[in-house]
Amino acid sequence: MRVSRRKFANALRRPQAIQLLFQNIADLFIAGCPLLVASRSGTAPNPYKAVKFDWTDPSMFENPFKADSSINKVCIVISNIFDVLPVVKTFVDLCVSRSLKRFVLLSGSHTHKGGPYIGKLHEYIENSGVEFTVLRPTSFLENFAGIFAHGIRERNEIVTTVEGGRTPFVSGEDIAKAAFDTLFADKGPNTEYYVVGPELYSHDEVTSIFSEILGRKITHRHITGEEERAMFVSIGMPAGQPEFVSRAGQETAEARRKLW
Repeated sequence: MRVSRRKFANALRRPQAIQLLFQNIADLFIAGCPLLVASRSGTAPNPYKAVKFDWTDPSMFENPFKADSSINKVCIVISNIFDVLPVVKTFVDLCVSRSLKRFVLLSGSHTHKGGPYIGKLHEYIENSGVEFTVLRPTSFLENFAGIFAHGIRERNEIVTTVEGGRTPFVSGEDIAKAAFDTLFADKGPNTEYYVVGPELYSHDEVTSIFSEILGRKITHRHITGEEERAMFVSIGMPAGQPEFVSRAGQETAEARRKLW
């Protein structure tokens, strides 16, 4: 089963991965099933409710429970924060104090329990005594509309440190379905799941597909780790994350990890 051309095409024109994940989870809910979206914008797709919520403002952590005191499951999605645990720990503790039934945490395939970025939060949630699932997707297809968008649009190229490494790119739709399924499973599995695409692609193969879709030549240019980190800093990644993401790319390039 190959990743469809439709998903590659959609990846170029959809919102960035995190926004798309919220939309796709909402799309999966059946009529009448309660869903509350907590985000900085405080908006949600009809007919669902939303509240304003910002990880960097603990005064907002009570907002979801003020809007709906019956909340018993929470899907945690982090963006624009690298040292996650000190920021999110207070919210996790609040959820536990309110007898939350289940956490679903979006992590990543290169983010290990107890390690940097989301890894320490993974460990903290696992030790909270609440049912949990940690989803560890590989690279989002929708990242091509995010961190790679400027290069594709302005220079007809994708730049990475990855040469021959291949990745099972996964779409936001599939990650949302995994989150939905684990939220509504009869019992929380209390484990982590890798969420992977159906086939391995190199970045050279991806640019060939994008060339076909866009009707113009898109190339893949290899750059050094230092150049890549500078690029990530220029697009606003928080301190620490450029090094982490660049190192993950190097792991792919060197094929050191056999996850699938």
